[in-house]
Amino acid sequence: MSRSIPLLLFALLVPLASMPGQVVITEFMARNGGTLDDEDGDSSDWIEVRNAGATSVDLAGWTVTDDPANPALWTFPSWVLGSGEHLVVFASAKDRAQSGSELHTNFKLSSDGEYLGLFAPGGGIATEFAPTFPPQRVDVAYGLGGFTTVLVTEGAGCEALVPPPGGIGAAWQSGTVAGWLTGTTGVGFEQGTGYQSLIGLDVGPSMYGINPSAYIRVSFNVADPAVFEGMTLRMKYDDGFLAYMNGTPIAASNAPGSPQWNSPATTNRPDTQAVEFEAHDARVGLPALVAGANVLAIQGLNVSTSNIDFLIIPELTAGGYGTQTGYLVDPTPGGVNTTAVADFVADLTTSVPRGIKSAAFTVDLSCATPLATIRYTTDGSVPTESSPIAVGSISVTGSTVLRARGFLAGWGPSRTMSHTYVFPQDLFNQPGQIPGLPAVWGGTGSNGLSIAADYEMDPTVTTNPLYAGRLETALTSHPIVSVSMDVDQWLDPSTGIYISPTSDPAVPREAVVSVEFFDPGGSDEFQLDAGLRVSGNASTRRWASKKLSLRMVFKGEYGAGKLEYPVFGADATASFDTLTLDAYYAFTWNYAPYYNPPSVWVYRWQSAQYLRDHYSAQLHANLGSVAINNRWVHLLINGKYWGLYNLHERPDADFMATYEGGDPDDWDVIRHNQNNVQSGSNAGWLALMSLVNQGSGTYVQSQAGYDAVQQVLDVENLCDYMILNLFTGFSYDWPQSNWYSADDRATPGAKWKMYSWDAEHTLKEVTQNSTNYSTNGSPARLYYRLRQNSEFRVLFGDRVHRFFFNDGPLYVNPQSPAWDPQNPQNNRPAALYSQLADEIEDGIILESARWGDAFVTSGPSYTLDNAWKIERDRILNQYFPQRAGIVLNQFRSGNLYPNLDAPVFSQHGGATAAGYTLTMTAPATIWFTTDGTDPRQQGGAVSPSATSYAGAVTLSSTITVKARAYDGTEWSALNEAAFLIESASVNEVLAINVFGIVDEAGEPEDWFELVNATTSAIDLSGFWLTDNAAIPQKWAIPGGTILSPGDTLLVWADDEPGDGPYHATFKLDGDGEQVALFQPDGITLQDVVTFGPQQADVSTGRLFDGGSQLVTFADPTPDALNAPGACGVRRYDMLASENTTIALDVVGTPGIGQSFTFQSLFGPPQTLTPLLVATAPAEIAVPFTSLTLLVDLTFLELGLPTSDVFGTSQVAVTLPNDPGLVGLTFYLQSYAIAGAAASGSNALEVRICP
Repeated sequence: MSRSIPLLLFALLVPLASMPGQVVITEFMARNGGTLDDEDGDSSDWIEVRNAGATSVDLAGWTVTDDPANPALWTFPSWVLGSGEHLVVFASAKDRAQSGSELHTNFKLSSDGEYLGLFAPGGGIATEFAPTFPPQRVDVAYGLGGFTTVLVTEGAGCEALVPPPGGIGAAWQSGTVAGWLTGTTGVGFEQGTGYQSLIGLDVGPSMYGINPSAYIRVSFNVADPAVFEGMTLRMKYDDGFLAYMNGTPIAASNAPGSPQWNSPATTNRPDTQAVEFEAHDARVGLPALVAGANVLAIQGLNVSTSNIDFLIIPELTAGGYGTQTGYLVDPTPGGVNTTAVADFVADLTTSVPRGIKSAAFTVDLSCATPLATIRYTTDGSVPTESSPIAVGSISVTGSTVLRARGFLAGWGPSRTMSHTYVFPQDLFNQPGQIPGLPAVWGGTGSNGLSIAADYEMDPTVTTNPLYAGRLETALTSHPIVSVSMDVDQWLDPSTGIYISPTSDPAVPREAVVSVEFFDPGGSDEFQLDAGLRVSGNASTRRWASKKLSLRMVFKGEYGAGKLEYPVFGADATASFDTLTLDAYYAFTWNYAPYYNPPSVWVYRWQSAQYLRDHYSAQLHANLGSVAINNRWVHLLINGKYWGLYNLHERPDADFMATYEGGDPDDWDVIRHNQNNVQSGSNAGWLALMSLVNQGSGTYVQSQAGYDAVQQVLDVENLCDYMILNLFTGFSYDWPQSNWYSADDRATPGAKWKMYSWDAEHTLKEVTQNSTNYSTNGSPARLYYRLRQNSEFRVLFGDRVHRFFFNDGPLYVNPQSPAWDPQNPQNNRPAALYSQLADEIEDGIILESARWGDAFVTSGPSYTLDNAWKIERDRILNQYFPQRAGIVLNQFRSGNLYPNLDAPVFSQHGGATAAGYTLTMTAPATIWFTTDGTDPRQQGGAVSPSATSYAGAVTLSSTITVKARAYDGTEWSALNEAAFLIESASVNEVLAINVFGIVDEAGEPEDWFELVNATTSAIDLSGFWLTDNAAIPQKWAIPGGTILSPGDTLLVWADDEPGDGPYHATFKLDGDGEQVALFQPDGITLQDVVTFGPQQADVSTGRLFDGGSQLVTFADPTPDALNAPGACGVRRYDMLASENTTIALDVVGTPGIGQSFTFQSLFGPPQTLTPLLVATAPAEIAVPFTSLTLLVDLTFLELGLPTSDVFGTSQVAVTLPNDPGLVGLTFYLQSYAIAGAAASGSNALEVRICP
């Protein structure tokens, strides 16, 4: 028996016997992913109640509950509910019960299923779902099923008349007429382009230029109007209308209050909105319905007689309630319910995974629901009940997007399965005309271009000997994102997002798509349904570019409410509301030429790089700021190659909350200009602008003004942001556009910060000077005003020094500035650019084949060699070697960086041995501190904490040195470096020794171990050890204790110093404490290990000798390095988790010529990541978790196939019989994902045996 049948049996809706004024729960949603937002903008659960009686009911005293033991859990306020009316109450736990306001219960609904009941005053049950309702789906409601009858369809037969002067009265709104034009809806005309395919009755000859009004009648029959309890009129219209049911007004839009025979619409409606249905509640017209013939009459309104288009298309539906309870696939909060389904067909499975294929194959589809019929499509569309049935195997002989769904009468269809199979040669030979896709995209943009369709992969590139042998490598160089959708949603001239994205930026058109992500070189992949919209100013203009930027939006209405996948690796979030597929615009081959008066056409194809924005974002991150994450992907649309795209985050409120903290609802986010509010409010930003502009900028020149600004602005972040953009020469469309700023208004102390965005107009003229930019309302205005303040200039100069010197991200060696791949340390900006360019070089080959000829009218296509490499080399060999010096001189000229050089240290920080002598050089007196303070006081005086440099400084402990030069008039920039004094560390601790090693007296005492993990011998004489860091001087290490590099020292913690020289005067507590090592001064802490409750004969120690990660060792290694023996396996418990049971082990001996198995056992509901393998250890922190990885995620991944639902995964390995492998050590790790975060991990260290 299906699991759903018993669920339905015990979850039946059980109303009381019908009585006048009866109120019932008709619908609820326990997993609201975005179907209906409450007044706070939250997608709270909701419950709909309806008055099913014939008279009004005051809900005062009615109660609703999710606890059968507490029927009065939440009580309705006084609220009169008329006969047939609905009321939605949010089950949000916000507890709001104010009459006339939005209602919220004091409980939430469990999507796993629970009790739900509605009680009348006095405790009588009105409705209950008992004992529980079944598990719920995202954005699918549950409740009493209804029915819907279509009374008037799109394209129905109709009559129309353009009224003569004076009109014809109101009789036309009902009854019959004669002498009218006849045809089908839509009624209208089109003097331009857009509506031709929608018009079934052309009224242009009698309406255009004559009368803005037209009368339309649609006749229909109704058998029994009494069964209907709701009615909806859906309209496509341009520009307004008034609707009547048998003469009774039922709906209107953009219409005057007292219409006349020649009334125009009150406003112009955009064409892109006119072709979308807009729903109007027409329930008021139900009493006018009669059995037999009825008339839907509409007065269509154009905005003027001279307006060049007009359109009216009605659709009328009516519905009522049935008796079946079930899932409501199309929720209708506040309206009559749709048809209920008993359950949903199970998800389908396929015998062949998605990916790149080299030969024809067959696919078998299967479904666990008995009697379900599987239907499929290969054109990108969602399968319907009229799609082909999958009978037997499906043959796949070329690139195919296979989409399939299961259907069963009375059940909801399964989720759509989408699998893209890529045959590389099909992509490389993609033709210019493709059956089923339009040959013309049409449209005319501001640049005067009308566009034919462009699908071709240019054969002059794909067959070029330079590239033909590299095409498959190019395809596999980046992951593939495959989006699939109905062709009409993609390329329809009126409704397709690619052709008609919208003329209203506030309401972008979205296509419903499947998104697949798979990496040809690894096991990474995901699939989910999402919304897809055209993104960006250039892409929404027709046709500034043929290759459009797109944005994927993850909403509950499409599928999962979020994408939960580590798209950008372990250093970024794994949870996304939206991701952008950026085509890039400026300096690309898909950039349309434009006319720049008076006589210049602008072309930028020769400068195409597809890197500039990506480079700026990465460089901003390297400067220490939060920046969007990026990665390159190949995009397929319905299986057709669409180009190389940059997949990246968007710095919206969710991004801010993820990376900066707080709640998305509390973030104010501004984009492009001070009035373009992306989230929250611009009040704080405008106040900040007012502050810096006060007195034409004179106020912030004072210390009081500067202090006031620092209360609300992260001034250091502003400096870094401006240094970034001034270095890259950002110009043309910055700073008047292309920036983000944000502030968490709810968090005390939070301040406005800047974020790099859309930085394409960069890396052009090497002498570009943008230091005087000052667009009001932009970050540049903040900088421009604040630079008049001397303290801000000091800070700005300090940040410049941090980045341009001492191997900082913008450092260029003035003695060897030329870019040399063999010596990348001499030019850090070029090194980053070269790294990013190397990543996309192969991918550029396919981009040139797809778009290199996009706007070429003569001559060859632009390619990797004739364009891209030339511009790359110009940037590397001409721009970067000169740019740092030029910008430093610009800063000096602008009083933004001192003319006096900063001190230079003999070693700029880092690890050094105790006793190291630090020397400093500068052209003036050097003042330095070692307490973390600035040698210069605010205002310019020497700090009392500063010391005048008079000779080498001996470093005996870990400190930070800050130094400036001062010539009596000018201070240099701050040179700052942290020095880590290398010494011994506490390496391993055993607090409960039962059967382990014994001391000289034969006793199994507790012990701990020190290690010298440095490259120099360490004299430990006089160092202090303690089990309480608050009391450092418990036991001193004897004189003459020298620890050589790699050596260990075992100390017995038995409080028996008479037993030998290395017996400490304290014991260890097995319930947990610490072992701390102090320097000979008895004050300076050198190292400490803190441990919790211990197990007998299991030690706690450093994962790598002297490292930071603590793990447990089931086989302790006293007085020896923490490493495996000559061969074998060591298991590290990296992270204990209450929520995760995970064990990674090797079954068998890892020896040459032998077979063994990597096995992972983990408990649901976690999802196991692939097995990560590396030949060298690492310590990689996982964001948003307490997890540190032993294995860097950038190393090899081995897939562990799951063999059962409880999470047993394994992979077999056979080593070759090669003696050269003996002793080879490698590291493995797996960890579990629960939701978006890593929640558990363990690791193995494996050394191969003979």
